[in-house]
Amino acid sequence: MFSNSLIVAALAATGSATRLYVSSYDGNITSLDLGAGNSLSITSKSTDCGYSPSWLTMDSMNGILYCMDEGNASPANSPLGSVNVLKTDETGILKSMGKTDTIVGPVSAATYGGGYVRGLAVAHYGGHSVSWWMANSDGSLAPRGNFTYSGPNGTNVERQTAPFEHQAVLDPTAKFIIVPDLGSDLVRVFSFDENSLDLKENMNMTVPAGSGPRHAAFRKVNDKTFMYLVAELANTVTSYEVTYPSAGKIAFSKITSMNTFGGKQIPKTAGAGEIAVTPDLRFLIVSNRNDASFMIENYDPKNSTLEASDSLATYELKDDGSFSFLQLSPAGGLMPRHFSINQAGDRIAVGLQKSSRVVILERDVSTGKLGVAAADVPVSGEVTCVVWDESVPLPAGY
Repeated sequence: MFSNSLIVAALAATGSATRLYVSSYDGNITSLDLGAGNSLSITSKSTDCGYSPSWLTMDSMNGILYCMDEGNASPANSPLGSVNVLKTDETGILKSMGKTDTIVGPVSAATYGGGYVRGLAVAHYGGHSVSWWMANSDGSLAPRGNFTYSGPNGTNVERQTAPFEHQAVLDPTAKFIIVPDLGSDLVRVFSFDENSLDLKENMNMTVPAGSGPRHAAFRKVNDKTFMYLVAELANTVTSYEVTYPSAGKIAFSKITSMNTFGGKQIPKTAGAGEIAVTPDLRFLIVSNRNDASFMIENYDPKNSTLEASDSLATYELKDDGSFSFLQLSPAGGLMPRHFSINQAGDRIAVGLQKSSRVVILERDVSTGKLGVAAADVPVSGEVTCVVWDESVPLPAGY
C-alpha cells in the first residue's frame, strides 16, 4: 500500500499523466491528461453517452466509466435517459460496452455492494425517481427496480414543482444510500438487501422548507460520522452527526449551518452546486454558481480584458462536526457545476459549465486554501462533470 505522496512522486518522476474524464451537454465525453509541468491536454473524445451526458461515476478497480445521459434531447412524448458503460484503457480512449435506457433525467449514480456483482443506484432529477441496477465486473447492467415520487412539493413555487432527486451517495458504512431531493426538501434514505442488492426505503430526513437540498458529502473521524449537506435554493451548507441506532437504521442530528459565502451577503442569482470533503478530512469545499464574485485574468492570452468568475467556498472542519469559514476563491470561470479533488488533495479539477472549460486549481494541503490555476483547457459544450482516474500503474520498484 502506497501513500498518495509516493504515488504522485512516482508519476511525476516517470512523466506519466494523470487522466481525467469530462462530460458535456453537447454529447461528448472528453479524456484529458494532466502531465508533468501541469500540462493539460485532450487525448480523445467519445460520443457513446447519448446527447446529454450529465454525470460520470468512475469504477477504477474494473476500468469502467458509467455515464448518465440525462435525456434532454429525447422526444417529449416518450422521454428517456440512459446509463452507458464505457471501458477505459491506458490511452484514455473509451470503448462502449453497452447502453441501457432509463427513466428520464439521470443526474447522479453511486455503486454499492461488494463482490463481482455490485449495485448502481441512480438519482433521476427529471424523472422524480431513484432506480437501481445490477452491475457486473465486465460493466454489463441489469435493471432491478425503481421508486418514483409524486410529492411532496417544497414551498418554492417556481423551483419545487415536483420531487427532484439530485444525487445518490453511499454512507461510510456502505449500507445506506442517501438521495437529496431538491423539490421535496427531503433527504431520502435507502438501505439494501445484501444478496439481491434491491433498495429498501428507510426513514427520510426533512430539511428547512424551500432550501432545496442538492448534494451531500460524508466524513468519519474519531469514531464519529458526519454528513455535510449543501442546499441549492437557500445557498447553505449544514452539518449533521450521523448515528446508527439499530441494525438497518440511520439517524441525523443537526449541528450547525452557514451560507455558502461564509456568512456574507448571498448574491441574488447564486445557486450552490457541488460539495466535497478533502482527502485528509480536514476541509470542506462548496461551489457557488452564478455569483460572479471575482474578476480574473482572461484565459485567452491575446485578450487583456478581465473575465468574471464564480466562486469556491472552503471551510475548516472541526472534530465535533462543526465548521468555520476559511476562504472564498475564484472557481476559474462561470458555473462550476461540478468539481473533484485528486487523491493527494493538492489539485482540484473544476468543470465550468458556462465557460466550457476545465481548470485545475492548486491547493495548499496544510492550510486548506486554494491557489492559482495550474492548468486549463477548453472543452466543447456545457461541462457537467469531471472525474479523476488515478489508477495508472506504479513504476517498477514502488
